[in-house]
Amino acid sequence: MKGRYRILPGCSMAIPETVELRVEEAGAGWRARVNSPGGECKSIELQWDGRPPEVLDGLAAAVLPWAMRHGGRLRVHGPMTRGALRGLTEFGNAWARWAPKSLSRVELLADEIRVGRPAVGSGALVAWSGSLASTHTVVRHLDRDGAGSLGIAGVLRIVGLRRGDDAGLDEARRAAESVGKPLIVARTNAGEIGLIDPIIGRLPMVAAALHAAGAGYSCGLHARGWLMEAHRRFPQPGLALPDLLGGDELAVRGDGGFVAPSVQAGEVARYPAFLAAMRETVGRRGRSERAMVALALGAGGAPQRATIGQVLALRMGDSIVAADAEATAGHWMGGGWGARTALRGRVAGRQVANVMRDYARWMQAALRVRPLWPR
Repeated sequence: MKGRYRILPGCSMAIPETVELRVEEAGAGWRARVNSPGGECKSIELQWDGRPPEVLDGLAAAVLPWAMRHGGRLRVHGPMTRGALRGLTEFGNAWARWAPKSLSRVELLADEIRVGRPAVGSGALVAWSGSLASTHTVVRHLDRDGAGSLGIAGVLRIVGLRRGDDAGLDEARRAAESVGKPLIVARTNAGEIGLIDPIIGRLPMVAAALHAAGAGYSCGLHARGWLMEAHRRFPQPGLALPDLLGGDELAVRGDGGFVAPSVQAGEVARYPAFLAAMRETVGRRGRSERAMVALALGAGGAPQRATIGQVLALRMGDSIVAADAEATAGHWMGGGWGARTALRGRVAGRQVANVMRDYARWMQAALRVRPLWPR
């Protein structure tokens, strides 16, 4: 059966200051209505081949950032697991502390709270966007033999989160087939309708798709490298912030740790089919991302020439790009010494700019011009 989430405009004011989410089965999938107290509505579609999940943990994760823009409560008319209710509440609170001017704490309510059954499956379902970090996650967890490897039983490609993420689907399918893994394609219009929050990012929607297609898998896995700014305001022990989007019936985990892009590229290059799929996907994305992947491949010793032009194309104002550039410059294993020198220069310039910015913030706080927090 074809699974489908469809969130349609609805008007329900049962509880004041409440964002309401209603889900109803219709035909071969799901229909749902979500609305804010002010009457604003979003219509989202999430389609995949498979049986729709019984609990609404993933759908609640997808809607949570939008609800945080309105504040108050998020009422889910349907079942959620206790673990998802607890994790999403903690996830929302962390982001509300990081960006209190834009995001508000939300109280999650569900019509039914279930004690979930732990997932039992042959391996993980991994979300693969085609980026360098997600491709490295796929190849690192292909088999259970490697240290820390979960063993992948399926690969999930989500189309509709951003422009150009449908590129390289044929190559992705061939890459998955080359290692005997099925490729599941989930399609959404979340990017088109603005459901992707500019601060929190795409991860809640990735988690929703993993929940949707995760039946029969041991867990959902997404790529390392989710450099969430709210980590700095999340000192609690236990699960990391990106790991709070799971539930009792399906755990959603981020690939832990950090590996320099040059090291990732060197390991991906050992799998020609995945390298070809990654190049095809990234080739249709932004100039900065294409340049970063090319530099990582050159620095990792892959058959890719690193150039100074690629260094100049990097958007160093992006914290993720800057972190990847710094790690690549520090783990350069290939040729192209001119590009390496240029990259080190840009990294040093970024570090000086950060120091000057922090000094300015402290001075403004000391002179009571503006508070040090929130930024």
